[in-house]
Amino acid sequence: MQQQSALTWQARESQQKLDAALALLDHLRSGQAALESRLLALFPAYVDEFGVQPNGTILTVQAQSRNVERITSILAVTSTAGGQLTLGTRSIPLPIGVSIFHGLSLILHFDDPRQLTQNSAGYLYLELMGEQVPTLGTLK
Repeated sequence: MQQQSALTWQARESQQKLDAALALLDHLRSGQAALESRLLALFPAYVDEFGVQPNGTILTVQAQSRNVERITSILAVTSTAGGQLTLGTRSIPLPIGVSIFHGLSLILHFDDPRQLTQNSAGYLYLELMGEQVPTLGTLK
């Protein structure tokens, strides 16, 4: 009987230790989630969206995520008589060749158009660089 009560006591003690370890793990996980959200607010995810069209008139680049994005730099290449860059509600005429825009703060939602067009078929390249801005929300 003493042996059985000693085993029961050891089982209860083991269960209590296991429960305490699981509670500590849950606490650490919730702390990790809070830390991750704080870090994301401090260090937003980098955005690098690009596309290539070897012989076309339209190049559309898809949003990297459903978060709002702040575009800070753009590299666009057209090979025929200039082109048109459409980002959100903005439309920018481009000359033939390489166009570089830097130091921008252009806010785009995930469903805003990101499109480079030219009048006749040729090489197109578009790269959008910036950061995700989760504090502005994920939907329009």
